Amino acid sequence: MNKKIDNKKLELKKRKKEQFLTNALKKDTFNGRRYLGTSKFGKDIWIIMRFNKEDMQISLEIDGKLDDLKDPDAILAPVRISQRLNRPKPNINDYIRLNRKNAGGQVTLRTIQYIEKLIRAVDMKSSKSHVNGKCTSLLFQYVSGIVFAGDTNEAEGHFRWFDAVKAWNIPSGDYFIIDSY
Repeated sequence: MNKKIDNKKLELKKRKKEQFLTNALKKDTFNGRRYLGTSKFGKDIWIIMRFNKEDMQISLEIDGKLDDLKDPDAILAPVRISQRLNRPKPNINDYIRLNRKNAGGQVTLRTIQYIEKLIRAVDMKSSKSHVNGKCTSLLFQYVSGIVFAGDTNEAEGHFRWFDAVKAWNIPSGDYFIIDSY
């Protein structure tokens, strides 16, 4: 009896994985954003990633100034708030209140420093972070890990970062760490 249940679970997992890959194959972009905090002036600051599968280019943009988040009067995000682009931004206070118990994703000054290095890695097209000017799968992993890792609702056509890597054949390159940028 347990073997039947295990086989059903495995089959369901396999179909879900195949659907994620199918969803990724149908799309041309992987775009998302993450809330980083609010400046002392009351401006919400987001980081936005965009990846285009045709030219294998990745970009990072800050909707505001990262330096504003280093100010002692700034409020850094206490929980991770990330989402696919083309969705309305959530009410930050409601989201934080509802997800306060979900540990992880807090933005710190170390997070801000890491993002600054990540931006340099994205911009340095002739470095180890790129192969022939194209984003490597490792850089894509680093960026999606800090900004937006994907959605897990395959029924709505969503997919995760590693589905994009597999489906789009994002090139692998030499190993590197972001702290070297």
